Amino acid sequence: MAPSARRRAFTLIELLVVIAIVAILMGIMLPSLAKARKGAKRATCFNNLATLGRAAGSYNVEFSDKIPAYSWRRNMSYQSRYPDLNNAPTDSRAMMDQCIYILRERAGRTDLPRMTDRIPTRHYSHLVLNDFLAQRLPETGMACPEDDVLLEWQRDPVDFSPRPPSTRPYQDIWPYSSSYQIVPAAWSPDARKGSVTTYTQVEYDHNLMWVGSGRLGDRRMADVIFPSQKVLYFDYFDRHSGRKPMFYGYAQAVSSLLFFDGSVSMHRSSETNRGFLPDSPQSAGWTNYSYAPNILGFEPPTLSGRPTDPVIGYYRWTRGGLRGIDVNGREINTSRWR
Repeated sequence: MAPSARRRAFTLIELLVVIAIVAILMGIMLPSLAKARKGAKRATCFNNLATLGRAAGSYNVEFSDKIPAYSWRRNMSYQSRYPDLNNAPTDSRAMMDQCIYILRERAGRTDLPRMTDRIPTRHYSHLVLNDFLAQRLPETGMACPEDDVLLEWQRDPVDFSPRPPSTRPYQDIWPYSSSYQIVPAAWSPDARKGSVTTYTQVEYDHNLMWVGSGRLGDRRMADVIFPSQKVLYFDYFDRHSGRKPMFYGYAQAVSSLLFFDGSVSMHRSSETNRGFLPDSPQSAGWTNYSYAPNILGFEPPTLSGRPTDPVIGYYRWTRGGLRGIDVNGREINTSRWR
């Protein structure tokens, strides 16, 4: 073969140049790919909330204008299959019974005992929409795609890890929870009326509320005056705006919100109204409480690095309840409420 016909190989310098070009291109593309993935997860989160909104609309039509809520009442028997889940002494206990009934029936968790001291309306409000969501419990669509802890728990709901150390066996229902919480005004009264009180935030714990003695789960869509400005469901944490999740109650948090009109958007908490004190609606103050991450580490740390940080209630405790405004408008006047 003549020398001119030989194939010319790459020199070491040429290979190094090619490698450098590829590295530069990867450095340019990787941030874009990461941004695209994050955008896709945000879109999925929006779709999850929109699905909740459509299910809530179907529930509203099916149940004569009712807002989705646990509907079992105290001192009532609703079924004979599980005798232990009947005749609850209070409406709040009846809600617990209904939650366990749904999980026993729809998730096959007949091993779950009766609940006695946990309010299911915060993390488990989506269970009452099971028929309209066609859920397979646990339902991945009720977890924000950035909620890595809940998605991991859902993979093995019977033997999930990390299992919270507790003497209460019904802590095992955590894999059936949701990233999205319904606002308390959707299932409790708005203001004090005689002996009827709303649920109110416990000052020292972001996951606890005091329960009143009023009739629960009887709110109607007709009570909502500003459906496009009033939050129905919200992601408990801002999981999309930064590198790390952040509790919604921080002023700089940007959480995903579902409004009563079915629209979904993200809003910085500081740009929403501050809300009020549900048991003192005439007060000009708002709900202040503490964010203290769970000691097991599955909740994001405080921004300050201290064990607790002060936060504000915002749209979780809308001034005026269902009649109030969270975004794009001033709060209503509740100074004469009793």
